[in-house]
Amino acid sequence: MRICYLSNSMIPSRTANSVHVMKMCQAYAQLGHDVTLVVPDRPQRCESGVADFHAFYDVQPVFDISHVRPRRPGKLWYAGGMTRHALAVARPEFIHTRNEWVGWGAGYLARRPFVLELHESPTHSYVKTKAVRHAVRGKYSRGVIAITHALAKHFSEAIASDVNVMVEPDAVDQAWLDRAFDQTAIRNDLGLGQETRTVITYVGSLHAGRGIELIIRLAERLSNCCFLIVGGNDDQIERLRGQTNGLNNLRLLGFAPQKRVPEYLAAADILLMPYQDGVKSSSGKDTSAYLSPMKMFEYMSAGRPIVSSTLPVLEEILEHETNALCIAADCVDSWQSSIQKLIAEPGYAQALGNRARLDVQRYTWQERAKRILGQAI
Repeated sequence: MRICYLSNSMIPSRTANSVHVMKMCQAYAQLGHDVTLVVPDRPQRCESGVADFHAFYDVQPVFDISHVRPRRPGKLWYAGGMTRHALAVARPEFIHTRNEWVGWGAGYLARRPFVLELHESPTHSYVKTKAVRHAVRGKYSRGVIAITHALAKHFSEAIASDVNVMVEPDAVDQAWLDRAFDQTAIRNDLGLGQETRTVITYVGSLHAGRGIELIIRLAERLSNCCFLIVGGNDDQIERLRGQTNGLNNLRLLGFAPQKRVPEYLAAADILLMPYQDGVKSSSGKDTSAYLSPMKMFEYMSAGRPIVSSTLPVLEEILEHETNALCIAADCVDSWQSSIQKLIAEPGYAQALGNRARLDVQRYTWQERAKRILGQAI
């Protein structure tokens, strides 16, 4: 089947949404489908100097990428330009999109079966809400994908209770689960070979609400641990360096490409996911009520103990003292004692990590794509 993924993600870029889109396209292609990703052509907003887009995202070159320069991004002109381009270059039999306007265009302009994937509430705009309502009730709609049960419930109550809503969280690449790392060798490769302290790692963006301030407070208290923060842009790193001056047990490593992320996770002893209320995305929107972070599934794949915040959406996947330790986001004492417990009881820490790795087996991009097609086609 010819599948076209229409996205407003910047390719290539460091955004989580662009990683998500590339991983899903790879998954569809690995299931044997002919896949084309259509994205806007805005080079000024993309990562410069990237020659191989697939390698940048650590995906196989098994699908095509086509750039189009649409007018007025995010509006009906955008939907029209994207869908016309998709019809011309991909001749799709099925369309997947994360953009509400493109969902409308897929049903009313392209007239192709489609699914609309939601990662946040579409109700913040009256016009966009109407577009979504018309799109998902149209003849060609095959349902809505919500990344959490919380978002699915909100969508059904606010938009359309009679529409097929598939709850499909984010995922991890099967290849990450298939890789085996020697922690000593990986630490040597990453320049951590001489580190004798417990290595506690955070990998992800440094936007507001990610809990970076909590990590700094923990580093101040736990001098017997080495804290690694992997991610962020140059401005964010520079700002944090000013806040952490004098902390010799906290290292700011900056952005890591996708292919290096599994290595940083394997090098860690403990992984932190200290989301706060009011988590901000790269667009500045609060996603804390509905998020399903890829980081969570990537962490789980590493088989390392996870200490996470107790946001309800995270606890749709994580279970306290079963596959993670889930702690109130604002209680630094509890975070400290949880880390100390994991250090003091290595068998318990290993059991948590092993269970997380076992639980994540069903949350791969390939299994996600298979379930979506099974319900939509």
